[in-house]
Amino acid sequence: MNRKALNAITIGLLSIGVGSGLLILYNFIENPHLIPKSQAVDVFWRAFNCTGQSERHGTVIVDLIHIVNSTRSYHVDENTMQDYALASEYVKNGFKDNQYVWKVRGDCDMTSGVRADVHYVDAKTGQLLG
Repeated sequence: MNRKALNAITIGLLSIGVGSGLLILYNFIENPHLIPKSQAVDVFWRAFNCTGQSERHGTVIVDLIHIVNSTRSYHVDENTMQDYALASEYVKNGFKDNQYVWKVRGDCDMTSGVRADVHYVDAKTGQLLG
């Protein structure tokens, strides 16, 4: 193999490597990195003060919501991270623009009876909201 061909192959491979690296960096910057649904459920149970397995009752319903701005929010497909349906969470909760939140609903057996509750968890930090 002559020197020109070897240089061309080397430059081509380096270009592919740099291009791939830039695509990975772009993907990392542009796509949100969120806590898993299971962690949001754990935050919910702690906030609900419902720590024992026997106290947890019924089904826990978890939705990922993308708050676009003060007038629009959407449900998000967890697999594709694509917004797919309008949501109304922005109306009463004062979330930040471009924020992702887990909406967690569940029931807990308390000494006073079964209590249902809804909590919002910041999907990036895992912090309980409002």
